[in-house]
Amino acid sequence: MDGKPNQDGNGLNFFYGRTPDLSPDIAEDLLTWPSTHHVGGISVFHGALDMSRWDALEPWLNEQSEIAHSRRWRYFEDEAGNSYALNEDDNKFTPEQVETAPIRMLHCITDIAREGHDGTPQEFIDVFQDWEDTVYKCLMLYIDKYPYIVNQLWWRTRGHFMRYKTTGHIGAHADCDTNYRTVNGKRYHPMSEFPSRQTVSVTCNLSQSSRDYTGGVFKFPYFDLDLDLDAGDVIIFPANFMGMHEITAVESGDRHAYLCAFGQGTNGLPDPDVAEPHMTNSWTQPVWLNTLHDDYTEVFKKSPEWDNQPFYYNPIAQNRPLEGEGLSKAGGDRFKEGDDVFEKQGYKLSDTSDDQQPKQPQRIVPQRLGVLPRAESMKGKR
Repeated sequence: MDGKPNQDGNGLNFFYGRTPDLSPDIAEDLLTWPSTHHVGGISVFHGALDMSRWDALEPWLNEQSEIAHSRRWRYFEDEAGNSYALNEDDNKFTPEQVETAPIRMLHCITDIAREGHDGTPQEFIDVFQDWEDTVYKCLMLYIDKYPYIVNQLWWRTRGHFMRYKTTGHIGAHADCDTNYRTVNGKRYHPMSEFPSRQTVSVTCNLSQSSRDYTGGVFKFPYFDLDLDLDAGDVIIFPANFMGMHEITAVESGDRHAYLCAFGQGTNGLPDPDVAEPHMTNSWTQPVWLNTLHDDYTEVFKKSPEWDNQPFYYNPIAQNRPLEGEGLSKAGGDRFKEGDDVFEKQGYKLSDTSDDQQPKQPQRIVPQRLGVLPRAESMKGKR
């Protein structure tokens, strides 16, 4: 693991935006993880999270949710005497909507007391960091399925929790929606345009459908897809309008989830709102993904997904220039004959001409044995 020593001597700064090591052996093991890839770029990685500490973690999370819920709302009355509440984004809710809104826990994962929450116990910090690493590994498999997303992933947000109590639900929405509106010619700008830069969303299901809760179905209306997720399942899906989704009302019990996002771009200011990993000061702050391409290359070299695909279809060697780097970095010239990627994958890169215009690499049948095929689960397929 990447790490940075901190004051308490445990070897890792609590907020350090680390990513897990991806050795060839780890990359090969990842490719055996069971998954289901639905239409519309919706992928489920079954049982990916380690849920062995959930029985101890759930009561603590429920305590934190009550703190978050009590501090989230500001209550007012309008001119007609009707009560309403504003949340942290100044969105307006009726009292009835407050009772059915999911509880969002942004500040309970913290190394210091913050927003009414005490510092997170070390035993749970270890769980959250393991989940963060697992989400990143699932992302590697998602990239392997949809490789041209890789250049749209500059940063990640650290996760936060959602709790849906009985009657809790969330209506249809897209995660990149900023809630911008125009009414009678007047523009209503959102408080933040940050959501518009999200590329994919990640939901980790922490509760078992039909055991811990009933109802609470994860629906993707555009694709007529309903997902009943098991505890430990990780789902990755587009944050754009095609990934519009909703959670139906929980009829009984509690539904818990852990949410992350990956995206691109900054706020364009001299001091951008994306942090270097060693400078992260908030769990949900965007953090640069400094090793993404190198990490996915390790998966690509082991992946059977590319056994019958031309190398230049994969963005690791896509036939386009690197922005601002000049012709010497254009297209296939980024790699040269004998590079490790070609040696392990069995590809041969043809020479470029004198004018440095890239040519398409020639495909050689790879001589690899012992690579396990991707495990595909039929669970949830309609």
